[in-house]
Amino acid sequence: VLPVLLRPPERTARHLAAWASASWLGMLAFTGWAVQPAPAPAAAFVRVAPAVPHLDRFAGRVSEVRLDGAPTRGRTSAPILAEALERRSVRLDADATVRTWTDQFAPIADVVDAGWNPTLQLGQVGQKIVFSVRARSEALRLRAPSVKVYRALPPPEGQPIEAGGALEGMALSAYAIADGVEHRARTRLTPGLGWMLVLPLGFYPFDYRPDLTSAAWTALPLLLVGFWARRSGAAPFVVPGMAIVLALGLLAIPPLTGAGREGWVAWIACALALVGGWISARYASTVTVAEVPPSARSASSP
Repeated sequence: VLPVLLRPPERTARHLAAWASASWLGMLAFTGWAVQPAPAPAAAFVRVAPAVPHLDRFAGRVSEVRLDGAPTRGRTSAPILAEALERRSVRLDADATVRTWTDQFAPIADVVDAGWNPTLQLGQVGQKIVFSVRARSEALRLRAPSVKVYRALPPPEGQPIEAGGALEGMALSAYAIADGVEHRARTRLTPGLGWMLVLPLGFYPFDYRPDLTSAAWTALPLLLVGFWARRSGAAPFVVPGMAIVLALGLLAIPPLTGAGREGWVAWIACALALVGGWISARYASTVTVAEVPPSARSASSP
């Protein structure tokens, strides 16, 4: 199969380029759908520093938890939470003290349903603050998108901190304030977040600059599109065709799925991937395999 993929006939190359383009568009459409917030639960409960199996326990003291600015604990209004999720504007904040850095995720506060499934989750991983909102992806056993604030917490000496996270339209944001210093992070819910849904563990630093990671994830499949488009022999139609594919993937699909559009970094990465695939096709060997296998040639030689 590999020689056919590297040196396909023109007709086969056209089919491969078309299938690669369709697969790329399908990938973006699926991720754009999967990163959207899941429907609100029928019942909602606010927990403070809960003990969760397989997770660390937050060792500090949480003095207050606020949901959309109102202090809360225990059962909360599910209809109000549903309305906030529907308009994509919900916030979870906490005042606490830091007593240790954790090895795994330690929830500071969360909002769960009757089955203890988190809808909103604010927590600590080491020196970082993490915030996530339950997404449609979890119905398929995939991870939910999250935002992580690096170097957010001071050395653990019992200092008071304020931390929180929010769903703001098509983005997740989080912050931490300690010793008068504020650290913030923001992650847009775009179709390029597919990498975040499939990572098996959460300690990778790919979310330090999520825009760069999303751009790379979005662009890499286009190397194949550019490669096979060059091998297709349909040069007059290739540039308009690739422009249409880019416009569909980066402009049309995000609003259709409810996700945000990718930024200029993703546009540049996708263009470079197409050009890179196009250039690499020049150097793929054009030597065809002999029709008579070597064994047959050696048997018929004098």
